[in-house]
Amino acid sequence: MKKLLMAVCAVSMFCFSCSKDETPAVFKQKSLPGRIIYSGWDLYEEHADGKMYAAYEAEEGDEVSVLLNGDDSIDQKTAVRHLQSGKEESLNFVHVLYENREYWTRDIFVTGPDVMSVWVAIRDTFVYSAPNGGSLTEKVIKEGTVLPGPFQAEGNDGFYKVVIYNGKPFGREVWVKGDDLGGKDQFMEIARVFSKINEKTPADIRDEVVERLVNDTHFDLIQAEAVYLHNKITEAGKKGLISADLYEKLKTAYMDEF
Repeated sequence: MKKLLMAVCAVSMFCFSCSKDETPAVFKQKSLPGRIIYSGWDLYEEHADGKMYAAYEAEEGDEVSVLLNGDDSIDQKTAVRHLQSGKEESLNFVHVLYENREYWTRDIFVTGPDVMSVWVAIRDTFVYSAPNGGSLTEKVIKEGTVLPGPFQAEGNDGFYKVVIYNGKPFGREVWVKGDDLGGKDQFMEIARVFSKINEKTPADIRDEVVERLVNDTHFDLIQAEAVYLHNKITEAGKKGLISADLYEKLKTAYMDEF
């Protein structure tokens, strides 16, 4: 996931606040792993006035440590969020560590503790309320969405439990089919890059990001990842999301099967 951020931060259109003070915080407080489930200005710092101010952007799937109290309950509290517009609102915040620094985040932006796994939707994905085909819901997860879940080596009858953002504390646990998920870093980079480019993205930026992605990952991909990358590039070429020159260049250099 960090490779993706480095790639998109190379151009201003995709820059997600890629620089900050790297001085680490030292904490003895107990914690358990969690994941961010909403991309945006999720991370806050508490100022001397006791109010929370947005401090840093995070992306869905980013790892955090959810800090715990002495009784192993989640360290959280109600505080006033202050926006640049001057608007203030009392909300619930959860104490976390992100890249070894202390922050607070709203409880709707983070999973509960002990969430370790992370996948990415490699196609638009149907949501199920239970691990069986008869529990299909109307919800569809968009391709490229990063999906945290409890640590588990295998799915349940081909279904995997994941946590999605729903505007409520700690998200919503749902089930998706394992065939719709990619679990490797390369899958995530490919899916997320192509989910971020569209007709509104400047053409030169589209070409730069896609070419960088291919150059950085192509020779390290397993077969399933390579097929997925080939399919996404073919789709982008046919839709005109990358230039004809780049499409021909990639076909010639890497992808004889196109």
